[in-house]
Amino acid sequence: MLMRITWGRARPGMVGDLERQFHLHPIPAADGMIGNWFAKDIKDSESIYTVTLWRDAEAVAAWENSPARAERARELSKYLIGEYSVSLCEVSDGAGVPLPGKSAGQGRIEGQP
Repeated sequence: MLMRITWGRARPGMVGDLERQFHLHPIPAADGMIGNWFAKDIKDSESIYTVTLWRDAEAVAAWENSPARAERARELSKYLIGEYSVSLCEVSDGAGVPLPGKSAGQGRIEGQP
């Protein structure tokens, strides 16, 4: 299971509008996406994060290369300054055990279908 975390900087005074757009126009259903969230940084009022949880690396790649993602990026770009970063993270439970799904570069996790 993978978590894709995107950080971005909103234009001054636009975080509320950006969050409203995120919720009014949710991410279209994408094969392999398990969930998604919008978060605002407590210490930096113009920093936002979107977090998506994915079944495997192939599902993330399909989303990243899709016309739906490109359109969503265009829609939200008017609220953002050009600064952003994307991290792709392997998810494990509290004991450090990887959760089911494919890891980023290792194929299927041992013991998982």
